[in-house]
Amino acid sequence: MKKKCDLILINPPMATHRPDRYRVGTMFVPKNIRISCINTGVLSLATYLDSKGFKVTILDLYKYEDVTEASGALELFLLENEAAYYGISCSSGFSYLETLEIAQLIKRNDSRAVVITGGQHIGPLKDWPLKECSAIDVNVMYEGETILEHILGGGKLENLQGVARRNVGEVLVNFEYPSFVSLDDMPPLKFSLYPEYNKYTPYIEESRGCSSRCNFCISSFTNKGRIRVKSSRIFEKELESLISYFPDADMVAVLASSFGMNVQNTIEITESLRKHQIKWTTEIRVDSPWNQNNLLEKMVSSGLVILNVGAESLSSDILIRMNKTKNTERYIAQAQELIGACARHANLMLKFNIVMYQGETPKTFSDTLRILFANKDYFATVQFSPLFSFPGSRLYESLLGDGALCHDAFWDSIHMYPINLSPFYDAESAAVLCREMEKIFSDPEGYIKANSYKWHKTSRDEQEEIKKSSWR
Repeated sequence: MKKKCDLILINPPMATHRPDRYRVGTMFVPKNIRISCINTGVLSLATYLDSKGFKVTILDLYKYEDVTEASGALELFLLENEAAYYGISCSSGFSYLETLEIAQLIKRNDSRAVVITGGQHIGPLKDWPLKECSAIDVNVMYEGETILEHILGGGKLENLQGVARRNVGEVLVNFEYPSFVSLDDMPPLKFSLYPEYNKYTPYIEESRGCSSRCNFCISSFTNKGRIRVKSSRIFEKELESLISYFPDADMVAVLASSFGMNVQNTIEITESLRKHQIKWTTEIRVDSPWNQNNLLEKMVSSGLVILNVGAESLSSDILIRMNKTKNTERYIAQAQELIGACARHANLMLKFNIVMYQGETPKTFSDTLRILFANKDYFATVQFSPLFSFPGSRLYESLLGDGALCHDAFWDSIHMYPINLSPFYDAESAAVLCREMEKIFSDPEGYIKANSYKWHKTSRDEQEEIKKSSWR
């Protein structure tokens, strides 16, 4: 007899096929090694719904090499498990087609099943997934906790906010933003719900969203320009829960788009981390308040060992185009101050992220490179990325119809687009330049160290293979 549950949540595989010329950001990782992590959206939903008394099962298909292999695993899973509702999380364009195929397989197995999609990539596509795949019944555009609670509790879909849904032969979209759960009201993550959870790096959300409205980011769509910060009191309780699951954790990822925006709360969080003697990593903005009340020093002394910085650019012209900041001189000065401050901590690895942006010229890119080269010895790695645009971002809307979006059968099918940046850099030349810059500003050993929280559970042989990568 099949095991029955209320909801089966699925993490789809990531397509291994993509144009080689756009393979950036993972250039020091051999193609036969897949770097994986817990799908944070799936575990958040499962934990919340479990706390409300619903029975939720997670199926993680990410580890499979292709959709054929993943489909085989799904078919075997469906022989033993069933639910009235299935949720598929699509956080990347490179898992979009796989998400559609999984939805179709579920419907072929059980035509009465309700298939719900959601996630960072598919959510902002609104009604497109339903029009492209008849097996999808609902697409959740924003956060999903309260929406799924409503659906599983037998609530009607009519007037349900923040979803695209089918209705008697048509697709309807309700753009109203739904209610969301305060981070302080979320239960501690129940890691045991996730298959083989102990193989992954543990993490805690410090905040969700971002109060900035960078033109290239879909956070403005998903979070409406808001940031919600978890209180230090709840953070400490969740940290204690995490330790019960991972008593020997090598590293904890503190998840945030902009860590540390509430200084006093952050100081209290660092005290919790210090008390438990935990090494940790997080991501900050250049212009976050890291330099107030000796906050960076407190972060390092509490166990911070890897700091990711979403600098994006160090050119005034590009920063304005990005809507990254209004005060570019101050932003660039803060970036240089942050590099210097990190350099004073020998055990802190600094990782900068740079994006070649729309309107990029040799002059603007040189402005960024001038500062990076002057501080080259202080970076563990600098990751360079060409620009991609996604539906839901302000950039995408502004570029429609002007020829900058690179359309072809592949990119159109997954709804993400490389960008021809300027007369100086088309999409392909930008990708080539980013790859060359990564060779200069990173090496396999530094790259591994700066990204160790992503694969600290990989085998020693796999780590040696990364170190011996042909990119060295």
